[in-house]
Amino acid sequence: MNPPLTPAVAASALSPGTRFGAYEILQVLGAGGMGEVYRARDLRLGREVAIKTISLDRHSLPDALQRFEQEARSASALNHPR
Repeated sequence: MNPPLTPAVAASALSPGTRFGAYEILQVLGAGGMGEVYRARDLRLGREVAIKTISLDRHSLPDALQRFEQEARSASALNHPR
């Protein structure tokens, strides 16, 4: 069994060049109170995407997870060429 990730380990796990599922991390765009945002390349579709992760210390809070999921739903409803 793997030990739980600490925030420092989680941040270094998504450094540029890291594969995250079907995505390759290109750069860290920013971090805030809820988590981190990365610029990545979708290797299946050949396009750039943004990936947002939730902080390990916040993922266990039901309201934080609910806000994170609502933000994902809102972002997925957008349709813009850029």
